[in-house]
Amino acid sequence: MFVVLHQYSLLGITAWNRRRKPVTCNSKTANMTNAILCHRFRGSGSPFSASAKTFGSACIDHYWDGREVGLDLATPVHCVWDEENLYFQFLAPFVDLCVNEDWARDESAPGLWGHDVLEVFLRPPLSDAYFEFEVSPLGQWLDAMVREPRKDVDFSWQSGMKVRCEIDSLCSLWTARLVIPFKPMMVAARLDIQPEAGDVWRINLFRISGAGPSRDYLVWQPTFTPQPDFHVPEAFGNLILLD
Repeated sequence: MFVVLHQYSLLGITAWNRRRKPVTCNSKTANMTNAILCHRFRGSGSPFSASAKTFGSACIDHYWDGREVGLDLATPVHCVWDEENLYFQFLAPFVDLCVNEDWARDESAPGLWGHDVLEVFLRPPLSDAYFEFEVSPLGQWLDAMVREPRKDVDFSWQSGMKVRCEIDSLCSLWTARLVIPFKPMMVAARLDIQPEAGDVWRINLFRISGAGPSRDYLVWQPTFTPQPDFHVPEAFGNLILLD
């Protein structure tokens, strides 16, 4: 069932942290280069409770063709890593949400990109393939291994990713947290190495918002294609793992 959820109808789904202040995206600092400096998380408890100074930061604040996005859609992204996982947190402001309530939350959902999603594309060092991760506001998700865009895509690949999504209707903000294990990517790419500080991964970050012809295709690093297309590995930026 295709549903457009207006912000005032979301109270019955989830309204969390009602005192949260609206988030802003500082493009001048978050997108100063095409690199995200991702620090190792060494604390106890949840990596998502880490100090803001610890998070690597980026901002999804352009359309795919390079035009700038307004503050009503600009989406901050934060990340940290440890020996086992990458951790991403997205803070996505919204007016309406376009979702499909019929999709399950316990298995990958091909076609998720037809509704509101946040996306991470990751390519490990020394790998020609890259990995696609998507999540919807309702916590539905997709993972896939892309050997050749649109020609050789393995939707049966299992990443072991964990997701948590929360919708704050009062602040018109949905939050997604992704925990992405390193090992399944390394095994699939046939890489007998362990992630370590100094590694440089290739990455891009995306958001699709809205329904119909007025959909917004948003990116961290623009792809500059004639039509919206995220599968442009040449446009990926760098994810630098730091201690």
